[in-house]
Amino acid sequence: MIRYLVRCVPMLVSPMLVFLHIALAQNSAPRGPAMKTPQFRVHAEVEEKARLLRDNDQDTHRALADEIFKASRGFGVLTVLHGIGPTDIPPSIDYVLKDRLSWAEMQYRRGLGKGVKEQSIVNLTNLLVEKFGLPDYARTSQRQVRFMRMSLMMHNPLFMGQGAVRPDIRVGESINEEMSPLQAVHVLLEVLGHKYSDENFQLTPEEWDREQASRATQTRAAQTSTAPQLVVSINPKEKEIRSSLARQLNSMNPVDALSLTDKAFEVLGIEK
Repeated sequence: MIRYLVRCVPMLVSPMLVFLHIALAQNSAPRGPAMKTPQFRVHAEVEEKARLLRDNDQDTHRALADEIFKASRGFGVLTVLHGIGPTDIPPSIDYVLKDRLSWAEMQYRRGLGKGVKEQSIVNLTNLLVEKFGLPDYARTSQRQVRFMRMSLMMHNPLFMGQGAVRPDIRVGESINEEMSPLQAVHVLLEVLGHKYSDENFQLTPEEWDREQASRATQTRAAQTSTAPQLVVSINPKEKEIRSSLARQLNSMNPVDALSLTDKAFEVLGIEK
């Protein structure tokens, strides 16, 4: 059990950034010939749980937290081979983690708690890269985090759009850099999932800056395709990261694991 806890810690803090898991839903026209319009649904269950939030009902916030950790992000091989993943957190730890996040979300929405800056996601990701000895291309930057956040905002507009625009914003100004605690975790896990399994995102911040325009174009084209495609490829970078994680996690002890969990909350600015 202790070894299992240690292995699951990175998924508690990140815990360890899109593979965006895209499912195709088709709707038929109400009248006339059967015409189907393809619609992509990215993390649709997260959006649905956000729609059900009630200000003073922590259960609805907990349900949203559960869905954020359940969302598919490309960690499947890591979970199958090593038992590490957001969906495999031991029940006792899972309860504490999500209870803390859901309470922080409620407090933030009431105006009583702190939000999380994009730079804090950068800081935590890069801390984990250093801690686990991951390759340099696993590092991230605020531009990469913003890219992931904007992508999620397109597909989860209700959840991710809330608070993004300040009431006093002026033409030409950027969106708010602060997010709610659960918004931040949603973005963090998305960044980590892409850094783990997406070759197009496994670039150093410097490489990303040089190739951003072309990558953005390719990503938009892939997301707006009218038909699902099955692509089979071997990603050596995914294997490299997986090997590094497995090696480092096997050498961690429970005290180090719990300490790293608290450190993650501290870096994100989520209070106890």
